[in-house]
Amino acid sequence: MLTYSSFLSVWVQKMNEKGKEKRHRRRYSSLNVSFELEYPLTAYFKELVELIENAFSDDLPLEIHADKLVIKGMDDSRVKMFNLVFPKHIFEEWLVSNGKERMAELPLRITVPIKEVKYAIEDAGKDAKIRFDINVMLTSTVETREVEVRNPEKCPKCGRYTNYNRLPPDKRHTKKYKNGRGMRESYKCECGWRGKVSIRKVKRKVHLTEVDTAKTTFEITVKEKTIDKFKVKYVEINEEETPLPKLLFDAKFKVMAKEFHGKIKKLLKHHYDSVQFLASDEKLTLTAIGDVTNVKTEITRQSDIIIDADCPSSEVKSRFTLYHLISLIPKRLVDVITLEYSTDMPLRITWFLPKIVTAEFYLAPLITYE
Repeated sequence: MLTYSSFLSVWVQKMNEKGKEKRHRRRYSSLNVSFELEYPLTAYFKELVELIENAFSDDLPLEIHADKLVIKGMDDSRVKMFNLVFPKHIFEEWLVSNGKERMAELPLRITVPIKEVKYAIEDAGKDAKIRFDINVMLTSTVETREVEVRNPEKCPKCGRYTNYNRLPPDKRHTKKYKNGRGMRESYKCECGWRGKVSIRKVKRKVHLTEVDTAKTTFEITVKEKTIDKFKVKYVEINEEETPLPKLLFDAKFKVMAKEFHGKIKKLLKHHYDSVQFLASDEKLTLTAIGDVTNVKTEITRQSDIIIDADCPSSEVKSRFTLYHLISLIPKRLVDVITLEYSTDMPLRITWFLPKIVTAEFYLAPLITYE
């Protein structure tokens, strides 16, 4: 039989054990976002969503700012990158506010399955309006954890995080610190920058944020002949920012998108792996080398493909994978694009979209060492 004194001793023991447990304080925040698109923006949005799914990722990364919507990310191989910016004034409606909780810190980065978004908007016509209503509830905790600190944290040339070393393990010259808390190693970035990176383990307070799925809603409404509503259940927080590369361009060409797409498609049709860009002030030369046939296409200023050219240097040369390149060249909706690059540096492709929408894509060069 359990007496009062024995019950009291058990209760005191449990309370002492509970007091020894480290309790993490939870903080709640929320964000309500609503925006609506109508034609022609709906047509461009559909095209861009399809491009992201086919050429980049299974997730749609949304970055919500107070005055704009940014969709930015990389493919799994980290060869291609996209950066889409929609300023708030182009939407029929734009609203960013908090719910009952304090407002979540901006920018808020979330991801949703892109196939669900594509399914909702794929049959939206010219008369359709597409509305997004996003209500996100976040829970945050602070914990002390051992984390890896890198110095520099990002590449000083392109801004990528220094987590991925392109040097093979046998060529990474490492030197361990005497205190046993870290090391320095030779590092090579994807952009070609080389240097030394310091790596060590330290204990730091880490802010952990996650989506409260029970209280988070992501709804897409398509208004046309009917009103169709789609509720996406899977929403994830994405705390890591995708930095834009810091580049200076020596060659810039404004070209007709459809015609340039046709030239790249013909090279790909003959199973060439890559194409070399050779630029001068008068022309852009495309060269593809195959086992049987080599192709050289000279696109001059006088052609119907190049609208404008700017290349102060006498020769700007870089090579790109055809399969990745053609996925970033539009074949419909967009009439004009720009191609910008420097020798053995990434290519930036910019689509000319209406209403000051930014749509730019980056492709890493293919560098071969002889």
